[in-house]
Amino acid sequence: ADGLYQEETAHLLNSQVLKNKVDGMLFAAGEAMGAKAGVEWMKQLDIPLFAVSGTLTMSPLAMQEVAAHTDVPVLSKQDLSSPTVVKYLHEWFPVQEEETVFAERMLASA
Repeated sequence: ADGLYQEETAHLLNSQVLKNKVDGMLFAAGEAMGAKAGVEWMKQLDIPLFAVSGTLTMSPLAMQEVAAHTDVPVLSKQDLSSPTVVKYLHEWFPVQEEETVFAERMLASA
């Protein structure tokens, strides 16, 4: 389903099973207003967001608007592939030892 208000998506986001299994989410939006509304909605559902991204990041103005009106980092496609952000994600989400080795290899090759 597409969108937070779709029945299937709303059901999933309200599920305690999801909340027990997910440490955080990346919220993708097409424009700043949708990003702000999505961030607020996810907070109401008590679902942590580690960043906002999506097609809105093609507009520097939209990125500035989201950054000014939310407390969630805004990450572009380029940001999401940078070693710094990979390290940030690694710190945000605890990983198992074998995943740590994989992440270190990925950072070393970047």
